[in-house]
Amino acid sequence: MGFVGRFLRGIWLFLKAGVFVVGLLVIAGAVATLTLAPWEQGVEELPDSALLDIAVIGNLPEKPSSGDFARFVRGDAMTLTRLVRVLDRAAQDSRIRALDMDLSLATLGQTDVEALLPAIRRFRESGKPTRVFAESYDLARYRLASGFDEIWMSPSGEFAVIGVALEMPYAGELADDLGIRPQIEARRDYKTAADVIRRREMQGPVRAAFAELVADVHRSALNDIAAGRGLDTEQVRGLLDEALLNPAAAVASGLVDRADYARVFHRDGAASDGGQIDFAAYLPELAHPLDAGAPKVALITATGQIMGGEGGGFSGSVITDGQLIGELQAAADHPEIDAILLRIDSPGGAYGASDAIRAAMREIDKPIVASMGNVAGSGGYLIAIGADAIIAHPSTITGSIGVISGKVVVADLLEDYGVRFEIVRSDRNAAMFSPFAPFTADQQDRLTRRVDDIYATFKNLVGDARKLPEEQVETAAQGRIWTGSQAFGRKLVDATGGLETALATIRQRLGVASEREVHLLEFPGGSPQDRFLEALQEGFGGLATVASGKPEISVEKLREYLATEAGTRLMTPDISLR
Repeated sequence: MGFVGRFLRGIWLFLKAGVFVVGLLVIAGAVATLTLAPWEQGVEELPDSALLDIAVIGNLPEKPSSGDFARFVRGDAMTLTRLVRVLDRAAQDSRIRALDMDLSLATLGQTDVEALLPAIRRFRESGKPTRVFAESYDLARYRLASGFDEIWMSPSGEFAVIGVALEMPYAGELADDLGIRPQIEARRDYKTAADVIRRREMQGPVRAAFAELVADVHRSALNDIAAGRGLDTEQVRGLLDEALLNPAAAVASGLVDRADYARVFHRDGAASDGGQIDFAAYLPELAHPLDAGAPKVALITATGQIMGGEGGGFSGSVITDGQLIGELQAAADHPEIDAILLRIDSPGGAYGASDAIRAAMREIDKPIVASMGNVAGSGGYLIAIGADAIIAHPSTITGSIGVISGKVVVADLLEDYGVRFEIVRSDRNAAMFSPFAPFTADQQDRLTRRVDDIYATFKNLVGDARKLPEEQVETAAQGRIWTGSQAFGRKLVDATGGLETALATIRQRLGVASEREVHLLEFPGGSPQDRFLEALQEGFGGLATVASGKPEISVEKLREYLATEAGTRLMTPDISLR
């Protein structure tokens, strides 16, 4: 290397060292700030009369996301359950005179609406006026808006309130062309998680089942809109067709009360008597129950794919059996906790981890009620049956009771590109789950028997937990997914509803009067310092990707991925409800 090269290399190393030092200083400063001046904000005293002004931005997670760093660390991030609780508490608060909500930037699912709409109705029934604004409306936003006294939208927005669609890709033909060979065992005909790669089109029975599912979700939405606007369901259907993409028609038909701009909506709210407070300012009120002796219920939230092991954290996007069992046991052992509300939003995951959580729940002697969110897929539903009662939203994707396992063999694909794997085995089954060699006949037979065993065990567990005969369980199983309403009709869940329904069930289990307050505690709470360190760790986890512009790939990560995918899975298809 010449002088110029060494000189430039020296400059580069100096800059790298400088960046490293600056980074350490930033971290040290942040930690010092956190230690010396904690992130908790002082609780502001509320005015005697205030408008609760809430803007819903993005989606409403079940758990706070560390992506919104400041709010995550402070503990005032908006979640679905927190928003429901704020609305219910504000409805009883004489200092809160009215509610305004802006949904312009909200990304809502149907189950989000089904969780929020009863709280909006309860607020409205308290006699306080409610108004809602959105630049544009889709089905979910408008369904929620129908619970308010006044619905506003921008005159230049879109009234895009359409039906419900489910979209699934089928790449079986592409897989054949590429030389990809899926070797998948699924139980039964409706277990479609691997159809994306093993089929070329949707099968007839699956299409019929999905048609019933989307029709049920759409029917629930139309019924809520009709109830909110004082119309019948068929009348709503016709008016929505007429007003499609036409704000003026939506106003003329009475579906929208006023077409005006956001600045006018917020100006009118600001001009009303009294002050204004937002979600974060009111949230601390939840820490103080109105009834000092109210029963305490631990709210434990389980979101994401189910895996074995430890970890997950406050904002975990995976459910690990070690972490969730630990949280459940800690709540069970806590002397002040009277019951547990387990909120589940999971597409499923590893059978062993799911069953371990279910079994641990059965050994807890405090009442446990499972409240299912957007989806409680196969593994998610297996966890739920460990509870004393199961509550689902009408549109919760419930189940399936089914199993899928196997692997995708890519040896032919790689060979076309000049890559060939030679496998040295300690015994004939050592490479059984390798993606570079197909199953032998004996291995395929072993996998078939294993999947059959797990499917039979899964059904037996459901039958025992739900007190259903074998024939009825088989009818509800077969790998088929249901809405919460459909699942209720098949006795897979105890009731349809949201947070208040789950708490009412807990009151019954505790023998508490139906009108008595229940104090919900997010469990485990964690300190701002704990949340800060977690957010910091997650941020550095993605630092290599940001710096290089591409994800880091290692043999260890590849091995971990393949091992995970080789395991037996309890999953639902990846679907979109619109």
